[in-house]
Amino acid sequence: MVVTSTHGSEVSKVRRFNRGEHLFHQGDTDRGVHRILAGIVTVYRLTADGYRQIEAFAGPGDYVSLCLSSTSPTSAEALSAVSTAFMSRRAFETRLLEDTAFRAKVFAEIDRATAEVRRQATQLACRSASQRVADFVIFMAHRF
Repeated sequence: MVVTSTHGSEVSKVRRFNRGEHLFHQGDTDRGVHRILAGIVTVYRLTADGYRQIEAFAGPGDYVSLCLSSTSPTSAEALSAVSTAFMSRRAFETRLLEDTAFRAKVFAEIDRATAEVRRQATQLACRSASQRVADFVIFMAHRF
């Protein structure tokens, strides 16, 4: 189901996904930006040997597909029923240029995501397997 709403130059569409459906796939070129409204999404990449490498879990308020490359380096799959506010790449970039409050929110999200990547890297490098599992369970409980 797609519901369209307009905010200035932005056109966003509410998109709904069932558990197991993909928001986008690794390698997609025609994509925009999704902001999760409800549900949980896993963002992953397929490695050359076919393994699924999970990069993140996203929930309400999180953006997925915030990358600058022309093709998506990752895939995103709904882990539950999910709804997103979807904006075309062009509308997203226009809104970043025109709306300073929106730009500040997006930059804050990028800062949060970068801090999370640093936390995960430190956690993976400095902890035993059981400590990593415990940290992941605590993170998921707090986050979702």
